[in-house]
Amino acid sequence: MGRNITLEGKRLCWSDALLYCRDFHWDLLSIRGPEEQDIIDEMVSRANFPLTSHLWVGLRRSILGTSWFWMSGDPMDFTQWEHGSHQSSPCGSMASMEPSAWGQRSCEEHLYFFCFTELAPPPPSISIQEMGRNITLVGKRLCWSDALLYCRDFHWDLLSIRGPEEQEIIDEMVSSANFPLTSHLWVGLRRSIFGTSWFWMSGDPMDFTQWEHGSHQSSPCGSMASMEPSTWRQRSCEEHLNFICYTGPTDGENKVHFYSSTREKQ
Repeated sequence: MGRNITLEGKRLCWSDALLYCRDFHWDLLSIRGPEEQDIIDEMVSRANFPLTSHLWVGLRRSILGTSWFWMSGDPMDFTQWEHGSHQSSPCGSMASMEPSAWGQRSCEEHLYFFCFTELAPPPPSISIQEMGRNITLVGKRLCWSDALLYCRDFHWDLLSIRGPEEQEIIDEMVSSANFPLTSHLWVGLRRSIFGTSWFWMSGDPMDFTQWEHGSHQSSPCGSMASMEPSTWRQRSCEEHLNFICYTGPTDGENKVHFYSSTREKQ
């Protein structure tokens, strides 16, 4: 399977289980296929402590309630939903008894849970050093908030683009990528709460913009196209896209703090 899977012997609500896994492992478990489900079922059957009827996994329902996704960003190529499962909660679990069907549970329930850690090599990336910064295009695909946290954990921040010269340098880097890219790439663009303006999460001034003509402004999360013309536009914050991080010499002076339900202030 290429990863370590751990059945944790403590009971937490879904959000705390997610935080625990991301602090001490990599993420809440995603289940990638029937063979992996069988291995997990065998693991559950050998547990040496009494289990709750259901176990948290990394299943989350979209805000619009139309689909489910894995918090790890893995594709939803396999499902094992309980027949007639009621979809009132956004938090997903699997049964600890056969058949190990998936279902939703109240997010506040305290259940045992699975974490995993990837054993595979890190995601592909391209890095360049230009204009006093190290800029990295990451081959991993994450939602906007997780991309921000990833950049702040392993680099400094999601990318800000400070002028047309820098945009051209980034376009050239993107065009040289030797791994497949999503149609758009997350950058550090965020729309204000009042919806009247955009800003960079890094705190850099918005002296340059390259918005797509007529771009619909319904989402607070900003991206740039990975193909020419590399215009900027909003995308649903839950989309899993490639993204660009950076590290620079003037880090931290005006950085915008971000609050996550599963992480401390970043």
